[in-house]
Amino acid sequence: MHVSRSEATTLAHRIYDALTQNGPVKCDFEEIEAFVLEAKPAVLIFDWTNVELDKLLGAFNALPFATTSVRMRHPTGFLFFLINVNAVTSRASRQPVFAEDVGWRHDKSSRENLAGCLGNDRFIGFVLGFPEMAIRTFEPNKRARFYVPFVRFKAVRFFNWAMFRCQMRWQGRRKVDVRNPDGYPIFSWIAFGEGRDPDEALLVEHIRRCYSRD
Repeated sequence: MHVSRSEATTLAHRIYDALTQNGPVKCDFEEIEAFVLEAKPAVLIFDWTNVELDKLLGAFNALPFATTSVRMRHPTGFLFFLINVNAVTSRASRQPVFAEDVGWRHDKSSRENLAGCLGNDRFIGFVLGFPEMAIRTFEPNKRARFYVPFVRFKAVRFFNWAMFRCQMRWQGRRKVDVRNPDGYPIFSWIAFGEGRDPDEALLVEHIRRCYSRD
C-alpha cells in the first residue's frame, strides 16, 4: 500500500521526532520522507553510539511496507540501515546479473542477503538505489581525496573545497544529484566522463510519481 505525499510527510515527521528523542540524528527529514514514499529503497543513519537498536526500530513500526535493519560498526560509531525489503528484492529480480555481481545470492532469502553483504561498498550502493553504471564505474576509478587536516579555519576549509573540485575535474569526476520536487537531493553519486547515466531519467520519473501521489 502506497501512501500519499501528505500522509508521508506526517508519518516522516512522527518518525523523525521519535528518532531525535533518542540522540543526535545524522539523517535529514527529507531522506526519511523519501523512504516513506518509497522513492528511496533504503535510508542510512549515522553514528548511533549510545542508542539501543530496538528503540530506533520502534519509530518505524507505522511504515506500510516490510522492512529489515542492519547495523554496521563505523570508526565514529555505527551505521544504521533501514531497508525496504520488497523494493530491494524487486531490483534484484529486475537486474539479476548485476545483483549477483554486487553480491546478491538468488538461492538465499532477501533478509539473508541484506544481513550478510553490507560490508561491500557496491552492495551498499545497490541497496541505496544508485544506478548500475554509477556503481560499476565508481570502484575502478575512485581515488583518495587530497585534503589538509584540522579544518576549523575558514581558509583551510576553502582550500580543501577548492582542491576537491580540482581533483574532481582532473579525474573526470562529477557529482550527480537527483532531487525531490522541493530541490533536495534524494540521490547523489559520483559519475565519470560526460555521458549521462541511462538510469537517471528512470530514477527521476520514479521520484516524480512517488511525490505526485495525492
